[in-house]
Amino acid sequence: MIIIERTTAVVDKTIRDLQRVSFWIAIVVQVIFLCLYGLRIYTNLNHIVYLIIYSFLTVMSLFGFIFYLATYQIKKDKKVLGTKQGIKILKYFANAIMIIVVIVEFVQRKPSDLDIIIAALSIVFFLIQIVFELVRMAYNRYSNLLMTALGMDFAKFGMLADPKSYILSKLDNPLEKISNKITGVKTEKKELTKTEQYVEQLTNEYKDQKKVVKKAKLDKEKQKIKEHSKIIFGVFKKKKRKESVLPKDDKSIKQITKNKSS
Repeated sequence: MIIIERTTAVVDKTIRDLQRVSFWIAIVVQVIFLCLYGLRIYTNLNHIVYLIIYSFLTVMSLFGFIFYLATYQIKKDKKVLGTKQGIKILKYFANAIMIIVVIVEFVQRKPSDLDIIIAALSIVFFLIQIVFELVRMAYNRYSNLLMTALGMDFAKFGMLADPKSYILSKLDNPLEKISNKITGVKTEKKELTKTEQYVEQLTNEYKDQKKVVKKAKLDKEKQKIKEHSKIIFGVFKKKKRKESVLPKDDKSIKQITKNKSS
């Protein structure tokens, strides 16, 4: 969006940087977990139950990590993105189950110092990854809402952003309608995306709130005017009553003075 190109550039740069940091955090976490998986498999070669559990979780986690690396550059394919999200959740689930199983094993059998260190690192970095991922997702969501709202607000200034395209689009509109009538093609109405619909919903709610606040403010101002008017007119009424009681000529004043002296 040319009109707010600085804002767009900063938001886009922040999103890309957060994605890059998230990528490297995922790699560090997976490397630590692979060390944990390898150590737990090696120390449980004689314990068939734990060996099967750790081997299964290792395959799940490793599969999810390989798929994540293979599809990291794919940003627009909805099918791949949906599968990618599911695999990511599967990988998180495998790592979480791994931590639980390790804790259970440590309770049953005394762990070595290396076991404790690797397990502690796995837990800490896994929590860091989850927190950072939640922050990144929240930023992506709200920055997307912000940019969509700005785009919808500035849509009326399209001529300023790209005057040539705007003029050509306006010239083509009537030609498109005539062409569609001749060919019998129905003109499809542009539907709002889910994000745009949500922005419109927020806008309507905000307008309703502003109306309530504006009405309350207006009623308050009206009440103030009434109170101030009562005070002002009250002063005039008191002054008028006072003037009606006082004598209006010298004879009346002398007569009142005489009556008081007698």
